[in-house]
Amino acid sequence: MHGVARPELPARSSVTGLDRRRLGPLPVLAQSVAAVAPSGAAAIIPAIVLGATGPGALLAFVCTTVVCMLVSWCIQQFACRMRAPGGLYSYSARALHPGGALVTGWSALLGYAVVAMAGLLAVGLYLADLAQRLGAPPSVGPPLAVGVVLVAGVAVGVVLVAGIRLSARVTLLVESVSILLVLVVLIVLFVVVLPTADLSAVLAWKPDIRPLAVGIVIAISAFIGFESATTLSVEAAKPLESVPRAVRWTVPAAGVLYLFSSLVQSVAMPTPTISHEVTPVSDLVAAHQPMVMSIVLDLAIAASWFSCALASLNALVRVLFCMGREGVAPRGLGYTHPRYRTPSRALAVVLPPVVVTPCILILAGAQQHALADLLTLSALGYLGTYVVVCVATPLFLRRIGEATRASWVVSVTAALLLTVIIALAIVQTFSEQPVLVSVFLAVLFGSGCLALVLRRRAPARLAAVGVYDETIASDVSRGAQRGIFR
Repeated sequence: MHGVARPELPARSSVTGLDRRRLGPLPVLAQSVAAVAPSGAAAIIPAIVLGATGPGALLAFVCTTVVCMLVSWCIQQFACRMRAPGGLYSYSARALHPGGALVTGWSALLGYAVVAMAGLLAVGLYLADLAQRLGAPPSVGPPLAVGVVLVAGVAVGVVLVAGIRLSARVTLLVESVSILLVLVVLIVLFVVVLPTADLSAVLAWKPDIRPLAVGIVIAISAFIGFESATTLSVEAAKPLESVPRAVRWTVPAAGVLYLFSSLVQSVAMPTPTISHEVTPVSDLVAAHQPMVMSIVLDLAIAASWFSCALASLNALVRVLFCMGREGVAPRGLGYTHPRYRTPSRALAVVLPPVVVTPCILILAGAQQHALADLLTLSALGYLGTYVVVCVATPLFLRRIGEATRASWVVSVTAALLLTVIIALAIVQTFSEQPVLVSVFLAVLFGSGCLALVLRRRAPARLAAVGVYDETIASDVSRGAQRGIFR
């Protein structure tokens, strides 16, 4: 054995600087759950789906859950084999041309950034709504919401700079409490309205495909972000186990919550117009329960959206960190804080626009539709990323010699369904908000042009797309000291 040469391991990882191998499985799961913001989404999106589909809301969420579980399966094939802080961006680079991966990365950046804006906006709106419920005059609402957004943005920045373990603990605690509170309020509301509910009317569905398709397009925005645990694969202690597990269970767990919330809202919705309110479930609870219940609900929903903004920015700065390390974005973005080992420079670049944009929307009086518009735009970004990773999955598995007929069937099915959903989303959104579609297409076009420029002027940089963590000499040394390799 002494004569057998061992391959020499590198002294440094290409993602050195991050706090490697420190997070347990629960914080990793909390990252995906918080990015989805199930409590906040359950309070807003089912009402919008109900307004679009009527009795088809439940079926829309069932179909959406199935589609997202297929996408989840595709993502897991990468997550159990690779450790990459770029998440789906880095995954797609392993199977596709680096230029296609770069377009995927910018689509992901759009999704993460815009949903973080939506999260901060929701925090401001819900706490301002809470203040008005407690007696504050309506004129106080907008400036109070702006102040809340600014404070929440500063808090998010401090937590993210202070380290991944602190941000993971905050998201785990906040989202766990908010889910529990929202579930309690929904259960109480369901028990109150059930005796007078007509369940047969709620569960009835006429075979009208168009409203169902629109409902699915809206419902999928409730699941976006479930893959964000992949961006913590470098910092997770056992990433090839904990990251796939987080991706696997976030979707069905969120789906169950959304189905229950849809059922409650379907039987309790007092008027069709409530689905167009900024805070529909809070208004619904206020109509049936004592004021304290709606106060608790507003606090829980605001907390959920805060953790969503925190988790989304967590993922966003890690994708930018990867791009900086690869040289396809300014290299300074690949800098990490020397003490806290977080992508602090990337955070300093993205945090101001993420915080300022919701403030501008509130002051412009656009909050009535701004939250739905931001969620729609972020969904387009996520969907673009999801369809690419589904296409990349069988190609990746074939490259490593592990492709099966089942992997092809699942991946192609997921890619086709997502393509249909994207087409419907673009058509539906363009007819109502052409600016949103234009922004999405501009990001894709701009990133495609960037890939072409890099291919001509800096092919080495483009070829570097897809950095991932690898075993280094110190990892083996630590493992030997702990008896792992004995």
